[in-house]
Amino acid sequence: MIRLENVSKSYGTFTAVSRVNVSIDRGEVYGIIGASGAGKSTVLRLMNQLEIPDE
Repeated sequence: MIRLENVSKSYGTFTAVSRVNVSIDRGEVYGIIGASGAGKSTVLRLMNQLEIPDE
């Protein structure tokens, strides 16, 4: 299972994601869509522990 609970990430004064909640069980498949700069890549990097959350 992958779980993020109330995760936020900022770069300087720019908030990339704020209080994100995600829960994905084994075998589930999801897609992430959104506008450019919406934080999609940041969420994926947080899920893979390539970024350290602020909260």
